[in-house]
Amino acid sequence: MEGDPTGRRLATLALIAREAVTNVLRHSRASWCEIALMTVDRRTVLLVRNDGAAHGETHRDPASGGLAGARERLREAGGVLTIVQDADTFELRAELGAPA
Repeated sequence: MEGDPTGRRLATLALIAREAVTNVLRHSRASWCEIALMTVDRRTVLLVRNDGAAHGETHRDPASGGLAGARERLREAGGVLTIVQDADTFELRAELGAPA
C-alpha cells in the first residue's frame, strides 16, 4: 500500500468510518444513518450523518475520545475532520486531498 496513495486514503477513511459507525451504535439513539463516500473537487470525502441529535443525544466535545484520534489520523494524512451538530442531525465529514 506504500506506493498506492488512493489505497492509503481509503484505508484511513475506513478507520474513520468504523469509529463514526461505532459512535452511532453506542452513543446515539439514531433511527437512521447515512454513509457516503465520494469525490469532491479531487478530494475523497467520507460523510456519516444520523438523527441521533434529534433524540436528545449531544456530543459535548466533538474532539473527545475516538473522534480526537480520528481527527489526528486525518491531520497526519493531510486531511480534515469536520463535525456539525444541529437540533436534528449529527454529521461527520472526513476529507483527504488528491494524491500528489
